[in-house]
Parts: sequence; structure tokens; C-alpha cells
Amino acid sequence: MVPVDDRPPDPFRVRQHLLIEVQGPRQHGTSKRSYSLSGPPQDRRFYRISVKRKDKGLVSRFLHDDSHEGDAIAARGRAGDFVAPGWDCQLVLVSAGVGLTPVISALWANVGQKNRDIWFFNGTRNGATHALRDEVNGLVQANPKLRKRVFYSQPKATDRT
Repeated sequence: MVPVDDRPPDPFRVRQHLLIEVQGPRQHGTSKRSYSLSGPPQDRRFYRISVKRKDKGLVSRFLHDDSHEGDAIAARGRAGDFVAPGWDCQLVLVSAGVGLTPVISALWANVGQKNRDIWFFNGTRNGATHALRDEVNGLVQANPKLRKRVFYSQPKATDRT
């Protein structure tokens, strides 16, 4: 997401979120939802949110099915004061399901720290629900001190043990 006035978005901190407001095509009035900022906080070109589409999710279905690149979506500035403090020690990040999105931002914020041990643990149902797998693998390859463990609660026959 980028501001409509072409200015760079305000910097954000790991674990902050955006409040967005949308009105779907079959909806009277608007719906508001908060989504974690899941992109690299050091990249000042855009904000990224990660939204899991849910069959009964009014806003997630709108964002996946009815919105397109270039559409305007009302969003308030980044918010949230449950942010990670300055880190100078080993870092352990744990996530499961959609809780992955704020953790991805923390990975991006720390990928350049070659002198810091980082452990990333993620749980999801199986390979089909394994969100952002390629992105995390790229971050692991970029930082030899970053180690990951992924756990599937309902692995499929095609998932590797």
C-alpha cells in the first residue's frame, strides 16, 4: 500500500498495524479491520499487510476478490505501541497461523544483523497453508545466524518430514 499523495509512508516499527476501512459491493456501510504491517520496516516505499482470505470474512473476501492494484483503500496511519524494544541479545520469534504476519516484519528488521542469533519457530496446518514460505527461506539464506523450524499440525502425505 502506498499513500495516494505519492509521499513515502511514515516509518513504522515492528508489531505495528494499520486500521483499514472498506465498503464491499454488497455491503451497506463500511467495515474496519486492523492488519499487522508485515513488510520490511526499513523499506520506506510502501506498507504491506498480509490478509488470509476467509470464506465468511467480509473484509478479507473484499480485499482478495474485489480490490485491485491502484484502488484506494481508506487507512489510518500505523498504530500500536506493543512494539519490540531495541535488541542486543539472542532473538526468538514464535508464531502460528495468521500470527505470522507481525513476526515477518521482525525478521525483516533483523535480517542484516549478522552478529545476532535469531530463532524463528512457526506452526501451521500443512504445506498448503504455509504462508510466506519462500520469503522466510530467502531471509534465512540471507542471514547465516537466522535459523527456522516449521511445524505442521495436520501434515499431508506430500509434506516433507
